[in-house]
Amino acid sequence: MSILNKKLNALELGLLDEGKGLEGIFSLQRDLMAGYIKNKALPEYPMDLSLRDSQKTIRHITGAFIEELSEAFTAYEELFEALSFNNPSIPRDIKMTEYLASMNEEIADSLHFFIELLIYANIDEGSIKAYYSKMLKEELIPESI
Repeated sequence: MSILNKKLNALELGLLDEGKGLEGIFSLQRDLMAGYIKNKALPEYPMDLSLRDSQKTIRHITGAFIEELSEAFTAYEELFEALSFNNPSIPRDIKMTEYLASMNEEIADSLHFFIELLIYANIDEGSIKAYYSKMLKEELIPESI
């Protein structure tokens, strides 16, 4: 099961409609995780973070998150290089599309692992919205974010 397979389904189900993006992202991630949990490839969530096995799982997912961010940065560097040094043998728009697609894929992969971390830590979309609302109310962040 791949998150790419879930993309069309998310659009069809309206999970990414205006104002529902965060809920849609969490819903898609939970669906993806459910398949892995069913096959015993992932443990149940949320986790008791005071347990050593839970901490190992969190470290593993964090490592995967960091790895994907590193790959996204590498793809960004390749994109920047391709655009900076005009190689006449490769049309500029082809280079940009290829490297931009690679970078976007790695960023999406890192987001997948980040949302998975939040789910395992029992932080859901409601918690994020409540925190954001509190910060807005206390004027600690601007409304335009």
